[in-house]
Amino acid sequence: MQGTKFSVHIFRIFLNDLKPEIWRRVAVLSFFTLHDLHQVIQAAMPWTNAHCHLFTVGKARFAPVGPETGAGVQDESKAYLHQLFPAVRATAEYVYDLGDDWRHGIFVEDISVAKKDIQYPACLGGERACPPEDCGGPDGFLEYLESTRAMAHPQKQAMLAWKKDFDPALFMAEEANCRLRLVHPL
Repeated sequence: MQGTKFSVHIFRIFLNDLKPEIWRRVAVLSFFTLHDLHQVIQAAMPWTNAHCHLFTVGKARFAPVGPETGAGVQDESKAYLHQLFPAVRATAEYVYDLGDDWRHGIFVEDISVAKKDIQYPACLGGERACPPEDCGGPDGFLEYLESTRAMAHPQKQAMLAWKKDFDPALFMAEEANCRLRLVHPL
C-alpha cells in the first residue's frame, strides 16, 4: 500500500540469545493486527511459518485462536498494533517454534506518518541470516555454525550437506521486501 496519511510503526525485531545479533527493522501500518505482524516477521526473517507462535505484550498473550489454544491466550487477529504499542519504546516478545523456542524481541523505534514513496509493509534494514528452520533453537544453531566452521568437526560434512547454501552473514533487504509483497500485497 502506498503511503498516505496512515500511521506507521517502525519495529526493530531481533533474535534473543544470539551474538552477533540477527535483526530486522520493519515499517508496518499501525492498523495492522498482531496476526499481520506475525506474517511480516515470517517474511522478513525469513521463517517458513511451519510452527506455532506466541506474542507476549506486557502480561497479555496472543496467538491464533483454535481448539489447541491455551487458556488466557487472546486472538491475535483482533489485537491492533496502534492499541498494543501506543508509544515509542514499547516492547513485546514473539516466540516462533515453541519447540526450538526462537525468542524475538520487538521494540518500537518510531511511530510516524506513512511516506508516499514506501510500499508497506517494508523491511528497512537488518543484519545476518535467519537461522535454518528446525536446527534446534539457539543452541542448535550455534552448534551448526561451529560444526561448519571447524576443519575437523565430525558433523561438518553432514551439516554442510543439510544447508549447503547457508551463509550466516548474508541478509538482503530487497529479498525480504519481495517476500513481504507476496505475503502482504497491500
